[in-house]
Amino acid sequence: MNTQDHLLADYRRNIDDINRELVSLLAKRFEITRALSEHKNRVGLPARHRKREEEQIVQLQKLAEEVGVDRLFLKRFMQLIYDEVVHQNEVDKKLPAQN
Repeated sequence: MNTQDHLLADYRRNIDDINRELVSLLAKRFEITRALSEHKNRVGLPARHRKREEEQIVQLQKLAEEVGVDRLFLKRFMQLIYDEVVHQNEVDKKLPAQN
């Protein structure tokens, strides 16, 4: 393998590592949001808190700007996550209670 091939393999390995970390972080986030959704369901709160979502997006867009991530991409990414959390909450409501 020549130097270019090694460099390409290193880049790909780094990207693969980051992808695995992203998936792990998403799994942790969804675990926490599932527990939060269960709590909200028990106490009668709505699944979605749009004002908080908007506040979070504004804060995260500032961070995104600081680290060189496109603000619009970050907003779309977070909205996708928020939508998935709400979807999962709706799915969980339809499942029978676990004993």
